[in-house]
Amino acid sequence: MRKLILILTLLLASVVYADEVIVDYSEISLPILNNTLRRLRSDIDSASKVSTGVVAPTSTPKHIGDIYINTVLHKIYVSDGTSSSSNWVVLN
Repeated sequence: MRKLILILTLLLASVVYADEVIVDYSEISLPILNNTLRRLRSDIDSASKVSTGVVAPTSTPKHIGDIYINTVLHKIYVSDGTSSSSNWVVLN
């Protein structure tokens, strides 16, 4: 029980994002919180995505590393570029 309380206390007393730690969450200002949320949203938007469909992908990938799964033929594609639909490479 003491370990659980210690863990919960540490979680409530710290905000962790990437390689920085802001200790004592009660002193976090609104601009710092907004900046952290903006960075997190940007990281999520720029992350590779997984999408599915019933035919081979015809769209241009938005990010290198995007994954597309053809649910009919059970083929998996990964993008190796972002210039055209030919950047989808089939893995299996």
